[in-house]
Amino acid sequence: LMGLRDPKELPGVTDATPILIEAISQKTPIVIYGDYDCDGMTGTAILVNGLRLLGADVSYYVPNRLEDGYGLNEDAIRKLAERGKKVIVSVDCGITSVSHAELCKELNVKLVITDHHTIGDQLPDADAIVHPRLPGTAYPFGELCGAGVAFKLAWAVCQETCGGKKVSEPLRKYLMQSLTLAAIGTVADVVPLLDENRILVEHGIRMLRAEPLPGLVELMKVTKLDQVASLNTESISFNLAPRLNAAGRLGQAQLAVELLTMEAGDRAKQLAEYIHQLNSTRDSLQRSVQLAANKQAKSDFDPEEDPALVLAGVGWHQGV
Repeated sequence: LMGLRDPKELPGVTDATPILIEAISQKTPIVIYGDYDCDGMTGTAILVNGLRLLGADVSYYVPNRLEDGYGLNEDAIRKLAERGKKVIVSVDCGITSVSHAELCKELNVKLVITDHHTIGDQLPDADAIVHPRLPGTAYPFGELCGAGVAFKLAWAVCQETCGGKKVSEPLRKYLMQSLTLAAIGTVADVVPLLDENRILVEHGIRMLRAEPLPGLVELMKVTKLDQVASLNTESISFNLAPRLNAAGRLGQAQLAVELLTMEAGDRAKQLAEYIHQLNSTRDSLQRSVQLAANKQAKSDFDPEEDPALVLAGVGWHQGV
């Protein structure tokens, strides 16, 4: 773990940290606005869990893949502002959201963007942008995923709260458990398992075995990972990540974040089982679309004459 760079070295962290510290101390309503894929969900959960532990007034919002589309959404921002949210923290999205940043300024809502995606021609005019490849900076490792970026910000906020690099025992336990969420996001987003990513995944998998979050305990039961001798990246990529992603694909990403941020109990068990069922539904939908697409390709495509192949069908689920 000593191989992880100091979180304050990550570009934008020193701008974002005081905004969150102030919001925590003044009980300013914060909303974590995450993407609906596995990386976005795990990154959202990292920040929600940490801010709750620090006593913040925090909630989360994940757009519906089928209705809202990817990234920050104007209608959603307006609704969040109407509900009294004063700070929006994006996770795994927002780096190209120029107009949305302007809207936040109009609505007097602070916007902190945390992202890792490709940067466009113009940076949004946000209150802070946390990104490993921010222009004008030289962070040595630009391949962190969204959850990795969120973890670094959470770590910095914990350090700042404790007034130094050493954090309190509850925060240390939280950060160690958050390594598991960062590892799941890192593997699911297929970023290179090098440098800091390799460290996050190595220790995240260890913590997944040693002290998993309550929601992950239940998800490991339904996937039978609690019965295997050892865990590895395939445990994440073939068992945990597909189920979390299925929730996002079928417009239920909020439930996956709830699972990753909740206490132990019957609700966690029920949610894990429901998300497990969603993955079976997703698998069935995917197979039916694939069969129909293959059939269409064989009947409609002439490889000698046609320069491209475009397939479409009525009722094909957008999520798959």
